[in-house]
Amino acid sequence: SLLLASAGTAAAMRAAATARRAATEEAEAPAAEATKEEGAFAKYKVPIYIGLWYLFNIGYNIYNKKALIAYPYPWACALWQMAFGWLIFVPLWLLKVRKTPKLTVKEAITLSPSALGHLATHVGAVVAFFAGAVSFGHIVKASEPVVSSLLNFVFMGEVLKWQVYASLLPIIGGVGLASASEMSFNWLCFGAAMGSNLGSASRAVYSKKVMSG
Repeated sequence: SLLLASAGTAAAMRAAATARRAATEEAEAPAAEATKEEGAFAKYKVPIYIGLWYLFNIGYNIYNKKALIAYPYPWACALWQMAFGWLIFVPLWLLKVRKTPKLTVKEAITLSPSALGHLATHVGAVVAFFAGAVSFGHIVKASEPVVSSLLNFVFMGEVLKWQVYASLLPIIGGVGLASASEMSFNWLCFGAAMGSNLGSASRAVYSKKVMSG
């Protein structure tokens, strides 16, 4: 399940990096080069990577649910999945495939709240998938933009346009409707999924604040 999650994350990061690179090249390239023909993969690689991200994420969710049914200890599963990451990135560092990061104690302390937010995001999601249906867990997790908007206002003082907040109303209504009509609804699943939202939104807001100085 962690391998599928790692593959999905890698695909998402590749999609984001490809999109940024394409935007930069488009802005810098001469008009004559803009007409140059591209290969099928080069032309559609961003949607391909996004599709792979979704595919691996679906595989992870299904396999993770099966693992939790066979081994019904969500906290142990979540923490083992996090610890298993060492078997992925340490060999990459030792083999010089990826550059080993060098952090000072001060930098590590600065990054620790973001790491805790990531931990809460993952543990909350695994507990939610254990306690209820995977589909319902994802419906609740779809309300993360609402939490992000609230935290952005509280900690960053950021006020967005009213159209942005209006676009969140269907999300709130959809989550409320799905929660009311969900036959397998339970508060542990709902609370864990919302805790995952809070961890993810907190991580994003804190990271934005740190990178902005």
